[in-house]
Formats: sequence, structure tokens, C-alpha cells
Amino acid sequence: MYDSARAFKRGSQRVRFETDTLRQSAPSYNPLTQESELISVTAIIQMIILSLSMLSVQPHQEPRFLTPLVLPIILLVASSKRSTRLGAWTWIIFNMVLVLVFGFLHQGGVVPSLFYLHSTLGNVSSGPITHIAYWKTYLPPRHLLGVSQKNVQNGKIFFTDLAGAPQDQLVAALSSGNFERTFLVTTMAMYAELPVEVSSCMTQQTRIFPHLDLDHIPESVQVGWYDGLSLGVYAVERRCDTDTMKR
Repeated sequence: MYDSARAFKRGSQRVRFETDTLRQSAPSYNPLTQESELISVTAIIQMIILSLSMLSVQPHQEPRFLTPLVLPIILLVASSKRSTRLGAWTWIIFNMVLVLVFGFLHQGGVVPSLFYLHSTLGNVSSGPITHIAYWKTYLPPRHLLGVSQKNVQNGKIFFTDLAGAPQDQLVAALSSGNFERTFLVTTMAMYAELPVEVSSCMTQQTRIFPHLDLDHIPESVQVGWYDGLSLGVYAVERRCDTDTMKR
């Protein structure tokens, strides 16, 4: 009888110990914590929607403006505490696509155009006075042209960055100055937008492919995929003065 009571007591203690262990290891449900996490997720989603809406209202839009949204999106995904193989592959493919688009295609013809002009200019010191204008492209890194600062200072080379300038400002820049030769570098889609009086004064020297211009997608689509993804280098004829271009 005594042994049976001892065994029963030991069994009760073991059951109580295992029950306490399970309680400690099992996740406790705290309604306040659950509500706090829900509020945090809702706040992050509202932040993303509000920021994206405000950015969409701006007339000038570029993909880099979305960079501030990366952090709240990461926090939103991390709060789900789910890491699946599909999500990992999606993240890898997403980054590979962005590397291809923004690392090679987007404004990808600007640097090669400088290399082409460098080989075309030849000996700048003894060559003609040259004017180089970039229109509807990003600001080119001029040092890649390989021209010494001395030739720029003494007026042998003039460099004009027209960026988003209107057509009348382009015409004024091309027809002004006492230059012996002028080169215009622009996308073939924007060249097609020029009036005949202006485009007839230019001769295409080379085509650089690929060059993706995300700032003028409708114009690029209109001329077709090949011309829409190409950057052109044009020589401006000296016979064309301001009056000829404005006719």
C-alpha cells in the first residue's frame, strides 16, 4: 500500500512537471501584442499608399523617386515572418531585372557616344572648333570624352547639356556661335519629333543600341522598338543658320 502511494505521488509530480514545461514552451497568446502588430502593419501600409499617391501627383517622375519606399516595404514583408522559396526567387529575379534595366539599358548609350566622339574628334588642338550638344539625355560624364581642360578653356571644344530643353532652345543652341562643326547627341525618338526644317540640317553619324529612355516612353513606342531603343549622333550642317531652322 505504501509503495503504491509513493508511485502515485511520483507519477503526479511527473505529470505536473511535464504540464508546466509544456506551458512554458507553448507560445502565449497576448491580445495586446496581436493588436499592436496589426496596428503596425496597418500604419506601414498606409504610409506606403500615401507616399506613392503623393509621388504619383508630381509631374516629373523617375523610378529613383521610389527609393524611400524600399524601407517600409521591407518592414512590411519582414513583419509577416514568412520566408518561402518562392519569395526568395522572386526577390532574386526582381533584382536581376533591375540590374539589367538600370545598370545597362537605361541611358545606356550616353557613355558609348562619348567614346565615339572621342575617336571622331581626333587631334583637338589642331582640329576645327567643335560644339557638342546633348539633348533629352542624362548629363554625360564629360571627362570620358578624353579632352584636356586646356582645349575647353581656349575655345576649341564647347559642350552644351540641353537635357529637357524645348525645341526652340535646341535650335538656338545649334545655330549660335562661331563653330566649325557641331554634333548633336539625342535619342532617335526625339530626333523624329523635330520639324523637317531642323532635322534636314542634320546627318546621322552613328546609331548606338541599346539606349532606353524612360522619360519619353510614348515617343519611343511611336517610332518602333529599334529606333525607340537607339541613341543617335548627328552632324549639324553649317549651311543651316537660325533662319533656315525656324522656317
